[in-house]
Amino acid sequence: MNNFLQKLSTILIAGIYTISPMDCVPDFVPVAGQADDILVIVVAILYIIYISRKNKE
Repeated sequence: MNNFLQKLSTILIAGIYTISPMDCVPDFVPVAGQADDILVIVVAILYIIYISRKNKE
């Protein structure tokens, strides 16, 4: 159950950060604004994969 809650909270936090108008780099900055959102999503996916593999061992 703890594994499920970690995955769910990671997805929720990454999703909220991505759609939130308050970012580290605002979205109106041409490339960097979208790049930080993509980076957050990629890191969240990699973390979920890490958690999944860690618990299989």
